Amino acid sequence: MLAALFPDAIYGYRSAFDGGVPTNGVVYLSHTYPRKIELPGLTVSLLKGAARQAGDMPMQGKDLFFPSEPRLLLENLTHSRGPVKKSAGRDPVEARMLNIADSRGGDALSRLREAGRVLAPLLGFHKEFLELDSLIGSILGTRASKLKTVAGKARTAAAPYDPPS
Repeated sequence: MLAALFPDAIYGYRSAFDGGVPTNGVVYLSHTYPRKIELPGLTVSLLKGAARQAGDMPMQGKDLFFPSEPRLLLENLTHSRGPVKKSAGRDPVEARMLNIADSRGGDALSRLREAGRVLAPLLGFHKEFLELDSLIGSILGTRASKLKTVAGKARTAAAPYDPPS
């Protein structure tokens, strides 16, 4: 339905971070124009954003796209206001990157950083890239730690730590 109503839209921000599941009945899409549409049981919040970029994948062969991982992380590092936040925020992004480091290794984070470096200027996410870069450097131990989550602080602490399973 979303592909038919908003062709070439890209799942964005918190909606992409949560795997396409609406948050509080709202789904966020990046599109060519901003608009809020009320559908039965769902609010679609169109946010003016960059067109599809390399790495954004079509969903089920339709004209609706899921963002690349670097785009997803950059979008969710934006600041948002209001009772329903469009972005997941720094702590969930940090937790996601710690999971990536644990499951795919530090090289995966380095590749994400380089892809984000290329993508950020195209999306207008300069500040968000600096934060992403800092988080990745902290996780990899190449920068002074600025991690805020319990798992992040434990990872950069001198004492060994086993995260809960």
